[in-house]
Amino acid sequence: MAASDTAGLKFRGNTQILRNMEDPLAIEIQKKMSLDEKLDLMNEEVHTLYSLCVNRGCTPWEIKTHAAPLLDTVIQAKRKQRLFMLLKISLIVAVFLFFVMYDPVYRLICLYGRLSMIKLIPYWDWTKYGESQCTIENPFYVGPAGPSEEDCENCQDFDIIPRLDNVNHSYIMDEHLLPNIPFIVTDAMSDWPAMEKFNMEFLHELYTTNPALKKNLPCEFHSNIIRAIKRRDNKQLLKKVISGDVQKWYARWAHCEVASVKAFREFCKRPYFLPPNYEPSEVTWLLLASNYEGKNEKLLNMGEQIILYAQIKGQTRITLKPEFPCNSTCPTLTDTLSAGEILVYFYPLYNMHFLLNSPEEHIAYAYGGFM
Repeated sequence: MAASDTAGLKFRGNTQILRNMEDPLAIEIQKKMSLDEKLDLMNEEVHTLYSLCVNRGCTPWEIKTHAAPLLDTVIQAKRKQRLFMLLKISLIVAVFLFFVMYDPVYRLICLYGRLSMIKLIPYWDWTKYGESQCTIENPFYVGPAGPSEEDCENCQDFDIIPRLDNVNHSYIMDEHLLPNIPFIVTDAMSDWPAMEKFNMEFLHELYTTNPALKKNLPCEFHSNIIRAIKRRDNKQLLKKVISGDVQKWYARWAHCEVASVKAFREFCKRPYFLPPNYEPSEVTWLLLASNYEGKNEKLLNMGEQIILYAQIKGQTRITLKPEFPCNSTCPTLTDTLSAGEILVYFYPLYNMHFLLNSPEEHIAYAYGGFM
């Protein structure tokens, strides 16, 4: 029989001997005991001590007080273990964030990540999950309603976007908002501070002094010079623009934080023609360009029901393309927005495509909402 087995037998049969720490036999047996047997012995001693205290009428609080030296040691050991684990996790997170924030490493991670994802497609087609808005299907979700037959009937006779001024809520509601007929208002931006203040220098100053705009990066960012700047860093782009480092450029980005959205609404007021029940969303877009000669139209992808596109400086060539099923009956609408004009259109009846092709400075502001 092995020595550990012998020690175990002695442990199970001679507990009283083991309790005598001055007995040479007890000391010898404990030396030969395994770790599990030693823990079992300690556990039995603790239970015996607890039973003795209970039998003598000690309260739970008194037992806890007398056992404080032992409990404190256990608690400190657990705290050290948790602290060590927290330090390990913090170190791993710090290393990960360093690689992600360091631009060359981040680009390398993206490169190999994309290559790996492409090689994975023959074995698992992840693209359907990457393009979907929900990872898990909700059987009760119906989704946004598309254009109705009534919408198609309303838009089929309109081949131009009407221009309006000095209009009231009831007219806009009855003639445009309810039947989803796009329109342009020419006199709704005269009281906007943005009309006088907005230029590239002012925007750069605004993004470096306003706490919300300085702190928050755009939630979506597009530009033809995106490789020359850090990802989504609109402040760096504006700095390069006013310093003359870039000449022919365009950019558009969206803000999704409430504080950032409010910072712009100080300069871009609520248009007078909108009815009181119109509720703007918490996403706003800023579209900028200078000396940019665009060749292809770009899609302004916004999912709100009623969308406003306000031209602050320059011009924008806009195209409203009807979506299915109205694309076979309703004509495509095209027009050019000039400074001081607001286009209002409706999704999902229309998707807006825009073309920037002008040597002048271009600034536009867009947001959506619901009724």
